[in-house]
Amino acid sequence: MAAAPYSLGLLHAILTLVRKREHLFRVSLTALSIGAVLQCVSIGNFYETLSMCAFLITTLFLFVYWRYKTESLSVFIFPLIFVMTLVSTLGNPVDALAGQSLAKLIDAERRAIAAAMIEAGRPNCTVTLQKVDEEHLGAFLAAHRV
Repeated sequence: MAAAPYSLGLLHAILTLVRKREHLFRVSLTALSIGAVLQCVSIGNFYETLSMCAFLITTLFLFVYWRYKTESLSVFIFPLIFVMTLVSTLGNPVDALAGQSLAKLIDAERRAIAAAMIEAGRPNCTVTLQKVDEEHLGAFLAAHRV
């Protein structure tokens, strides 16, 4: 339930990195606070522990922001909290995500980020390798001198 408000924080971080300006910080901060309230936490397995860690990081960030007004940490913290909450949610999937493979969800995220980059007028590309192993990845990196 907390993953939805936390996704605004992820959107804020992406837009801040793409546009080099903070547009959604106030909205994201409010959503982060709502997500912290909605996050039901109990510790019984790995996923619940991950959820608890996300809650503690959220609480710590909100305290540090309240005390020092450090907005720049949000670019790192918001996506971290979103991913931690998403993984803990996928450990106990809801009906909307039931039956969806992680590869399908990651592909949907990749397409959404590409669409956001295009909308922002930023270049992007998708690299598809025939096989992901040492030989093919090494050849790609060597060809592009990365």
